[in-house]
Amino acid sequence: MDALRNMGVHLYPEGFQCDMTAAQAEKRYGQMDEEALKKEDHSFSMAGRIMAVRSFGQGSFIHL
Repeated sequence: MDALRNMGVHLYPEGFQCDMTAAQAEKRYGQMDEEALKKEDHSFSMAGRIMAVRSFGQGSFIHL
């Protein structure tokens, strides 16, 4: 964090608009199967914190 601050990076910029919380996304999409999710064309913005990263060469997984 200190290195980023020293480079002038604002760690918590203002103005990001979240459209949906994780709980709302789970409630809305949690019971849908893969086929139903593929038909959804709605997009939204979420904010979260990366808690874990697992990298496997060309593929990676993150836990928010």
